[in-house]
Amino acid sequence: MSMFNQWLNGWTASDKIAALAALAGLLQVVALIITFLLMGRTAKRQLRAYVCVSGGSITLRQANQQTFLEGFVALKNFGATPAYNHSCWVRIDLRHPNDPPFDLGAKGLTQAIIAPGSEISLPVHHGPISGQDLTDIQNEAKRIFIWGGANYKDAFRGKRFLKFYCWNDKDWSGKSRWGLLPANKPDEAN
Repeated sequence: MSMFNQWLNGWTASDKIAALAALAGLLQVVALIITFLLMGRTAKRQLRAYVCVSGGSITLRQANQQTFLEGFVALKNFGATPAYNHSCWVRIDLRHPNDPPFDLGAKGLTQAIIAPGSEISLPVHHGPISGQDLTDIQNEAKRIFIWGGANYKDAFRGKRFLKFYCWNDKDWSGKSRWGLLPANKPDEAN
């Protein structure tokens, strides 16, 4: 006789049915706990803050008979809860298109909140630039790079980050403003 049969020896049919019902009930409780854990995880993903680039541009500015680049990047919280303790930074540089400066970083100094649906603007300046620099931008021999990052906490105390990489669009047409395009390096976030 197997050990299992020896163990069940002496059990009545009602004892066996009760044991099976208890086992089924235990499995249902385990399934319910797993369901609640998955629902909580899904709710956190749906409700947490999601900070992403929502726009930006680069403008030529004149001051003291010199030309400067003035850029800004707009970050927006697309999530349903605030992004707490955000610390953002942004940099700008003018370089050859095949020499992006994205390995250079910085540290953000702010400690603020980005409310759900709200935007913040990160201004950045570069220059002075020469007339040759402007010609090189127009001829695509140089490109304006803007990159930066944001660190923040979501409503569930999770540490989040964004690293973005942009450059100027190629549409010049004699205007003094460029839009921003995503660079060939993908943004990073968690």
